[in-house]
Amino acid sequence: MTNESQMTNDKTVCDRALQSFNLYHLTLIISVLFGMAGCGRMVPRKPVLYCVQGRVIDAETKQGFPRARVLVRASIPTTLGPRVLSSYGLADARGVYEVELSEGFEVLREAMHIRVDASADGYLTSWAEVPVPTEKKAVYQVADIVLKKGEPPPAPQPPVPYASPEPSRSRPIPWK
Repeated sequence: MTNESQMTNDKTVCDRALQSFNLYHLTLIISVLFGMAGCGRMVPRKPVLYCVQGRVIDAETKQGFPRARVLVRASIPTTLGPRVLSSYGLADARGVYEVELSEGFEVLREAMHIRVDASADGYLTSWAEVPVPTEKKAVYQVADIVLKKGEPPPAPQPPVPYASPEPSRSRPIPWK
């Protein structure tokens, strides 16, 4: 083998090694950059398994109620008593909401009941019952929840702790 052919062969081997080295580092750098930018997740996201969607409307105007608070609660029986799963959300400018409970479908199939509450300041709280899921669906549609003006009843006051009556200060208690 001549010196020139050996040099050409060595150059080809070096070029291939350099290309594979660059390709490896390039993919490594790209995956790190995407990971730092949040484009790729290292941990897979838990899938949304139960989503309730509907609309909150004003009783007087029949229009969507913007920024109404929505609470979805599911009561599930356990050996220690009912366990309540809950999730919160806000209605958008049209009164439409979408609230997710990320518990498994099989868990929610055992629910005693599922309820959606809607509330807003100066309005009475209203709710709608949601049927317990019997089949897997992406979204469970709820009938419109109507909010009426009015103040909610006052919250119950905590009981006043027992206070013993103060002894009269006019006369000292005699010692025996």
